[in-house]
Amino acid sequence: MFHALPPGASRLPVHAAVARFESDRGPRVLVLLECDAPPADRFTASCVVLDSSRREVDRGARELSPSACEAGARQVADFAS
Repeated sequence: MFHALPPGASRLPVHAAVARFESDRGPRVLVLLECDAPPADRFTASCVVLDSSRREVDRGARELSPSACEAGARQVADFAS
């Protein structure tokens, strides 16, 4: 049996919005995410874009930063491909 999280870690619910659209350079993806967390906590979010055959097309990672709307309670990150 494999555990989904390392010892001492706990799940952190996140809210995300994903937009997929065409541009003059081809398909594009925009991801915005946020979680409830004070600014003193440190988190890294990662994102992987797969094509229709589930082949990796792009990958990224970002440190979450305090939200401009609720800096004391939420952290946010965005990804664009």
